[in-house]
Amino acid sequence: KERVASSLRLPPDFGPESAIPEAVQTALFEALSFVGLLEDAAVVDALAAVLLRLSRDCDLSLAEGGRYPGVYTLLAHPNPELRALMASIVDELGPFDSAGELRQGGHPQNWVLAVLRRWTHLLEFDLFHSHLEADVDGRKPYRQPRLPLWAALEVVIALLGPAALGAALDE
Repeated sequence: KERVASSLRLPPDFGPESAIPEAVQTALFEALSFVGLLEDAAVVDALAAVLLRLSRDCDLSLAEGGRYPGVYTLLAHPNPELRALMASIVDELGPFDSAGELRQGGHPQNWVLAVLRRWTHLLEFDLFHSHLEADVDGRKPYRQPRLPLWAALEVVIALLGPAALGAALDE
């Protein structure tokens, strides 16, 4: 987590003509691919900052890489500019029309269900004001705000066509 958070930093002289450093590209891929990393406050903060800066300074085409779980997770971020950026990427990707899209390659897209389960768990048990100051690694956990989560939940559910929603509910 610490390596990913520290790698999500652009050099001060980064500009529109600059190439994204390889370490930043790798950290972006990891943070957006592995939702467990987004339970760490430092990773979420660094990821939000670098995504917003990249969206201003260069063509950020995350939709070309497929459905990254972190894109959906960040739909619930407290920063409205970041939520709008993630919403535009999700719009480009389009809906999950079938149960098969949730089971690409014969295995469930566990991250879609994991994101939905995490959000519903937070809502069900009202875990927005947890008293945990650190996780088992001694790192500060990310505290999900309630209102953006409700809005993100609505967006993700709307992306599930009838067959995909049925498959998600069966899980």
